[in-house]
Amino acid sequence: MSITPSTLPQSRHRPPRGFTLTEIVLAVGLLALAFLPIIGVMGASVEGTQKDEEIITAVHLAQTLLNTALQFPFNELPTKAGGAGPTWTFGGATAFTYKSSVGNLTLNLGPLTVGRLNCTAELQITDLPVQFRVPLYTPAMKASDSTDPTKWGWSGSLNLPKVQLPNHYHRYLVIVRWADPRRGPRFYSLASFKARLVD
Repeated sequence: MSITPSTLPQSRHRPPRGFTLTEIVLAVGLLALAFLPIIGVMGASVEGTQKDEEIITAVHLAQTLLNTALQFPFNELPTKAGGAGPTWTFGGATAFTYKSSVGNLTLNLGPLTVGRLNCTAELQITDLPVQFRVPLYTPAMKASDSTDPTKWGWSGSLNLPKVQLPNHYHRYLVIVRWADPRRGPRFYSLASFKARLVD
């Protein structure tokens, strides 16, 4: 049997087929739609991180300023402010810089930029007059068999001194304010107290 070219099966050779422009555009469109929720979550995450960073920066700044203010001698800052009080305010919208006469302390208040946070820092020192209430003990009034502490000989109390003492106990309040474009004005405040125990 002989084989002639006419009896051989004809193979149809097709060139390799690529993607059409329509298929590519459709695939890119589907991919973009799949990434939209991911991009939205990332945007919300970045915004939340920035908000947290602002709060942490404000907390750290308030702690630093309060610790610095508490290290000054008791009456140095109120004397610098002048006036009789009972509340002295430093900083806020007005810049205030003061270097202590004792040690190497510098207090900077007012408009400040710390990292990416543009804020104002304010210190309020308030004089809180004090008076001590001293309980009186009278041994003759003690009930010998009582387990009730009110019957152990306490007979009232005495206020010492007779009038309240000014300029012995101060409250320090630091307020850091900044503007959040979405939530409006924000602030963080921190308070502490300082007493002059030796007259």
